[in-house]
Amino acid sequence: MLNRELPLCVMVILVTHSLSASSPASPLGAQIVALAAVALSYLRWRNALLSMIVGLAVLAMLTRFIH
Repeated sequence: MLNRELPLCVMVILVTHSLSASSPASPLGAQIVALAAVALSYLRWRNALLSMIVGLAVLAMLTRFIH
């Protein structure tokens, strides 16, 4: 049971920390797009590790293009 719910718990903690940070390293819009990419990739492939890698890659690319 823990194996099934752990990825969701980790993602909730990361999203909560990201949204509550006083000075985010990346804009809120980029974080929301990356979160959407994580959700869509998880719904498609059901692989938490792959979804987190996709989300980090999208966030890194958007942050690089914005700054």
